[in-house]
Amino acid sequence: MSQLDTYEFQTEIQGEFSTGSINHTLLAGVDVFVADSQVKTTTNFALPVNLFDPQIGIAPTPTLPLPFLRNDSTANLSRVGLLLQDQIELLPGLNLLLRCCY
Repeated sequence: MSQLDTYEFQTEIQGEFSTGSINHTLLAGVDVFVADSQVKTTTNFALPVNLFDPQIGIAPTPTLPLPFLRNDSTANLSRVGLLLQDQIELLPGLNLLLRCCY
């Protein structure tokens, strides 16, 4: 059995303003990602069969307890990203881009 659940959210907001004769285009954003996974496996080993003297139609009697392999694992992953960007128009045709990501 395995199960994987993922959730993601991303949004951005943009605004324009001026400081004196300098125009700014400000962009801010957030990105959130969450993943949860769960894996469960159980494997029973096959009972031994004598290849030189197989007992056809007779099921061998197992020795108790039966050996088995069991694997349970859970993994959780989460990530949050932040963005802040300012595009500054210094002169017509000359822009400065400041960007900060986390």
